[in-house]
Amino acid sequence: MKGGWRYGAGRPASRPQTSWASRLDVRKMARDGVLTTGATITWRWSSGLLATMAVQETAIALDYLFEFIQGERRVHSHVRLERTPCQFGGSRVWFACPRCHRRVAILYLWGYPACRTCCRMAYPSQSEDAIDRSWRRTRKIEERLGGEWPARKPKWMRQTTYDRLWEAGCREEEIRNEELLAFMARTPGLY
Repeated sequence: MKGGWRYGAGRPASRPQTSWASRLDVRKMARDGVLTTGATITWRWSSGLLATMAVQETAIALDYLFEFIQGERRVHSHVRLERTPCQFGGSRVWFACPRCHRRVAILYLWGYPACRTCCRMAYPSQSEDAIDRSWRRTRKIEERLGGEWPARKPKWMRQTTYDRLWEAGCREEEIRNEELLAFMARTPGLY
């Protein structure tokens, strides 16, 4: 018997989420024009992490101070840049993950720079239940309707679009109510 009679019992292990880590997006860097050879960039995230990047022809030299469990440690890493040709000319820049060497657009600075797979990270939406997904869809509808629910039709919106969004918002409320009733039915002694 693998792992004993309690193997797999209890809460499943949680994975770190991508929203917890600072990230480098090569697409944003290319759009901002910071990938010019010889440039030295200082990048600051809202989490307080400060990284210095020296751009070379085929790589970026990263230098930052990261808070590990044992304390702060300076991290020096070289991240290779790869280019792929585009269909109508030009090229697209990618990072080569320092651990697995896969071509990726985003690197996470979770200790040492790596792709999401190597960091064993999950997207926040991967740990949502049906009610959380419904709330996320409702927030998207609210944004389209001007930031509130129930909302009046914005002046610039077509009536058919407003009707469709209104029906979708009502459907999300029904989904949340059904899920809540199903949860209460599964746990009868709780209420």
